Amino acid sequence: GLFCNVRVHLDGSGQWSLLAADVCPPSASANDSYNLATGMLSLPHINIPGLGEFINVSARLDANTWRWQLLGADPAGGSGNTGGGGIAACFSADSPVTYAVSGATYASTTVRPDTYEGRPAISNTQYNANGSIYSVNYTEITSSDVLQPATVIGNGAMTLSYTPTYVRARLSMQPGQSFDQRATMSTGITYDIHTNFVGYETLTLAGKTFSNVCHFIETQVGGGASVKTEFWMAHGYGPIKVNSIQYAGEL
Repeated sequence: GLFCNVRVHLDGSGQWSLLAADVCPPSASANDSYNLATGMLSLPHINIPGLGEFINVSARLDANTWRWQLLGADPAGGSGNTGGGGIAACFSADSPVTYAVSGATYASTTVRPDTYEGRPAISNTQYNANGSIYSVNYTEITSSDVLQPATVIGNGAMTLSYTPTYVRARLSMQPGQSFDQRATMSTGITYDIHTNFVGYETLTLAGKTFSNVCHFIETQVGGGASVKTEFWMAHGYGPIKVNSIQYAGEL
């Protein structure tokens, strides 16, 4: 069967313990769970003493010995300005970067480490051609998920949020996996949101090559409409391509 809240003992014994419930809630998915048939376990985040913190780790039980492998990832947070480090890195930024965009009603984007309501966050500020703020999207990275707690329109004229908090991605996702959520926006409209992680890609835009870019396809259904958004996230740069809107060179 499918079990949740399970602890694996990293002592080579192959033992398992249940931390809370012995069965999963009805909303649980078999994705990223341990499969006794394959002996594989996908972990969103792990701290290995002496080595550091890692994300998107695969564990394999081989003759009662645990062997670890990074799934296209490196230490948590990634490295370099143009990619590396898994899903968390795709949504992270080490320092402010400003670049022009094409195909949008706004002119440029600035991505920077920031805070939201006192918590560490990444902000993605979109500017109009006259320098005024078009909108600001805030992103928080937890031990398991990438969350978007709010979108601020203009200079604080309106703040949009979801209840429960909108999940942009799950750190444990592997290429081809997806998840569903239902959330109500502060406008009162309830949305059914389906998010698919296509995989890691290399993308060249405006003469710049981005590696280990996270490619997602998201569909939101609610309020009598269905909106499909395809977006690519790059470490340090955020959404370098969203449908027809894309990175057009640094400023």
